[in-house]
Amino acid sequence: MANDVTLANPFLLVESKHRQEEKATELHRRNIFASFHRRPFRMSFLFGQRKTPAELLRENKRMIDKSIREIERERQGLQAQEKKLIVDIKKHAKQGQMMDGGS
Repeated sequence: MANDVTLANPFLLVESKHRQEEKATELHRRNIFASFHRRPFRMSFLFGQRKTPAELLRENKRMIDKSIREIERERQGLQAQEKKLIVDIKKHAKQGQMMDGGS
């Protein structure tokens, strides 16, 4: 019976195809919109992949060890400078070049 109607009026067939295309387009738009909202957008292609906790731990440990070495180097330099100053003070004191504190 449906075929009889479409055969009698060919515009119904064109109209129904047009409606089907509109529905398909609308469903496609909804699916695209919904898929963006379901999954967070990840920019891993820009920043690389996420690091594992073990990799993060290793990197942080390396940074801490590097900082400790820098501080140790600075401490040793300050100790050497202190020794030089003490030797210099003693040398000047022996020569009698000590300045009076406030008199």
